[in-house]
Amino acid sequence: MSIPACSRITNHVTQISDDREFQRRMRALAGRSYSSAEVADLLCDFLPFEVAAELRTEYHELPSVMADLIVNSWKMADEAGMPWSFQSMPPAEPIAYARARRVRFTVDVDEDGVTLGVAHIAGRKAEWYQPALAGGAVAASD
Repeated sequence: MSIPACSRITNHVTQISDDREFQRRMRALAGRSYSSAEVADLLCDFLPFEVAAELRTEYHELPSVMADLIVNSWKMADEAGMPWSFQSMPPAEPIAYARARRVRFTVDVDEDGVTLGVAHIAGRKAEWYQPALAGGAVAASD
């Protein structure tokens, strides 16, 4: 994610991860099969309306693996009692990202917790991958 709206989304999602009701619902979701849309719906239930709308727009540009990365990186942190954060990471080479229509996800696990990072150029997506909101059910992971 690479524009101010992307940082606003990731900052809000990080903040809601401390909410007890959010945590309860994420644990329930992580324990069963779920769709990408269900993950987006859960996040949006806790976000201000305008941020939720921005999240849905971004979700339409990102590969379907996004939902699984959110759930599983959050679950890893939750099970360890560690903090989880979601960060927009500006691409180091924005022109190369735009030309290649690249999206990069990172999961950093360290002594401070788990951080999910995403870098892409808004509006520049490869046509071959399935956007996150078009994805089908994702099996629960161990």
